[in-house]
Amino acid sequence: FEKFMIINDANSSERHTAIDLQVVKRISDNWQFLAAYTATKNDAVVGHPLNRAAEYNPNAEINTGDQSTQKTWRVSGFYRLPRGVAVSANFNSESGAPQSRQVLLRGGAQIPTFVINTDPLGTLKLPTTNYIDLRIDKSFELVGSQRVAVRVNSFNLLNANTVQTWNQRAGPTYLYPTLILRPRLMEFGVQ
Repeated sequence: FEKFMIINDANSSERHTAIDLQVVKRISDNWQFLAAYTATKNDAVVGHPLNRAAEYNPNAEINTGDQSTQKTWRVSGFYRLPRGVAVSANFNSESGAPQSRQVLLRGGAQIPTFVINTDPLGTLKLPTTNYIDLRIDKSFELVGSQRVAVRVNSFNLLNANTVQTWNQRAGPTYLYPTLILRPRLMEFGVQ
């Protein structure tokens, strides 16, 4: 005795406008380079992907509209040194996600607890994440056409500890970090 139907609610529509710029220098003279910038302007009244027509709930529209702009910078380069040594690096910068302070409401008969945003989405923003990865490798010629390459990768070279998620719910642990960027990792390999 259920009938499923699509509800064309204007408040459920989203619009995302993006611009992507890139500068590329292909490999020549032993080096290459890439720089890229992406910006996406969000215009969504209902910001959470679960709050759609399939679960139509007018409370889901309270302070959930995403009007943020996400920005990403990427720069990478490669240089081939003499004697089979190569160095490459990547720099990444991503703006933090928009967020809002939340409260947990209790006491309802049919819905005993309910989490709601107290401020518009975007009042809080996670910090911008910046990190650098570096690779150095050297190849050696063996007998005949055989080669061996030794490589060292360093992820998060500067050991940034940017907050990736935190507790948004009001209370004694409000804005306590729950996840930070992984620490510097070193990887050694032979191929």
